[in-house]
Amino acid sequence: MAILDDIKETLTKTTKSAVDKGKKLTDVTKLKSQKSSAKKELTQIYVELGKAYYEKYKDAPAEEDAENFEKISAAEEKIADLEAQIRAIKGITICPACGEENAVGKKFCGGCGAPLE
Repeated sequence: MAILDDIKETLTKTTKSAVDKGKKLTDVTKLKSQKSSAKKELTQIYVELGKAYYEKYKDAPAEEDAENFEKISAAEEKIADLEAQIRAIKGITICPACGEENAVGKKFCGGCGAPLE
């Protein structure tokens, strides 16, 4: 019976060890997921802070920020130009009063009723 007891004890230890390793792996995975979420949140905060800083100082940036501010302005201009090209291809105009998209040729805005040029 000693052999059976030894086998039983070995199986119990092995099972406990496997369960412990599985729990540790699950705990580590959960923590890594939480860490990833926290990093994403931090990145979003940095983005929001940077955007707020840019909006606040874009007309008079500090000398050390001027180059990056110019790059941001250039990127914004490029995006606006690309959006205009997309609207032209799609036959869309933007209402100057509310910003609603309207088909080219419409006399009045479908969103606010303002006259369109």
